[in-house]
Amino acid sequence: MILAVFTGCQKTISVSPGARVLAAVNDEAITVGEFQKEMGQDSQTSEDPEVLKTLKHDLLQQLIDRKLFLQEAKHLKLSVSDEELAQASNQIQGDYTPEEFRELVDSKQLGDAVWKTGLKEKLLIEKLQNQATSNPKIDITMEEAKQYYDANRAHFIIKESVHVHQIVVAKEADAKAIRLELLNGADFATLASSKSLGPEKNQGGDLGFMTRDNLPEEFDLIFSIGIGKISPVVKSPYGYHIFKVEERRSAHQETFVESIEKIQAVLLQIKQEQRFADWIADLRHRSDIKINEQLLNEVSG
Repeated sequence: MILAVFTGCQKTISVSPGARVLAAVNDEAITVGEFQKEMGQDSQTSEDPEVLKTLKHDLLQQLIDRKLFLQEAKHLKLSVSDEELAQASNQIQGDYTPEEFRELVDSKQLGDAVWKTGLKEKLLIEKLQNQATSNPKIDITMEEAKQYYDANRAHFIIKESVHVHQIVVAKEADAKAIRLELLNGADFATLASSKSLGPEKNQGGDLGFMTRDNLPEEFDLIFSIGIGKISPVVKSPYGYHIFKVEERRSAHQETFVESIEKIQAVLLQIKQEQRFADWIADLRHRSDIKINEQLLNEVSG
């Protein structure tokens, strides 16, 4: 139950001397200091008073939910092991160089301990969400799937695509020399592996099936060259390219049978989100939540 005015709590809430309590979530406080710290990390801001008021209310609701989730995880005795935390940390850091990651942490004004605490809480909340949405098991019937397919047939149109290989180099002269080798019978995959600068060079230059909407405009010619033919040299911001089309697929309507796995995944996600929303509503109803609206309005953005 959420009260519009903060009138005090039946339970004693421990806060630092001088701290102002913005909201109380069961027996835990959200202070103005905590709230302002989160606001400082939030990229969304506005000088419009009404927009700022909405942003502050939304942020406070997020903080309230986080308190509720962590309290419920504790009640259910959920935990994150050191191994799970290390694995998640390594996975995130693996996308950056050590210098880039340090820059990222510093830019958010977080120390290592605070960052790891935040990650641990995130993993804990994910466990809670999985438990809340997976029991009992969600079933998707064929009738539901067919109804979704019939109502969303436009989502299951497969666009024209081509299976293409490429060689990309930095200099036009090199590209022309490689193209000449290819026209004289050299193996495309072999030259791609040895001379291309693209990350797909280890797969013989294989880019897989591509559609127009996931290619730069300069590459449109691959939809007009014949299968097995070598393209002219194409210049792009990435270098000089040579293409070879291996296979072509025309646009067509995907059948229900072909779409079933995608549909089941979409419907499962929809049902999981609805179940979690219902679970949150019930958790809030069972909780004692009080907000000091006057103080919230006074907090600067």
